[in-house]
Amino acid sequence: MNSIGVPRLEDLETSLVTLEGKRILVRCDFNVPLRNQKISDDLRIRAALPTLEWLIERGADVVACTHLGRPDGRIDPAFAIEPVRARLKELSPNVEILENLRFDSGETANSPEFVSYLISGAGGKAFDGYVNDAFGTAHREHASNVGVVESFKHFGIGWLMDKELNFLQKQTISFR
Repeated sequence: MNSIGVPRLEDLETSLVTLEGKRILVRCDFNVPLRNQKISDDLRIRAALPTLEWLIERGADVVACTHLGRPDGRIDPAFAIEPVRARLKELSPNVEILENLRFDSGETANSPEFVSYLISGAGGKAFDGYVNDAFGTAHREHASNVGVVESFKHFGIGWLMDKELNFLQKQTISFR
């Protein structure tokens, strides 16, 4: 656990005994700027790589999930995840990525049905664990932030989330 008592990646690994062959859902913040369906800044994708690679190095099957824009619970090709998928494949070819979470209104509503869909493997093999590495969206009461944590026995936060939380903790201490 980190200094504020939140389970980290190492805790997830300990909880599952091993990550080898485990299917892990990772909530990332890949809400990147697009111009003509091309990514104009991939910083958010690159920032998640340490977490994704750490899981892969330990033999996990990694599936990322994210939102892109505000499609208001409907499929909108302007917010399709394909540009993100292509860039992620270049940077980390062993990571799968789900389609835009916000194409389903259950994401923003934190609906039990959408939570069940996510934890059951989103149409694939069920997930064994969950990692939240999306600091920029963690405050939202969405299915991929709140509902899944309430449903998973094995979870932790990624390196990016841990870094941000530690920074905030230091800032809070310095304001006292």
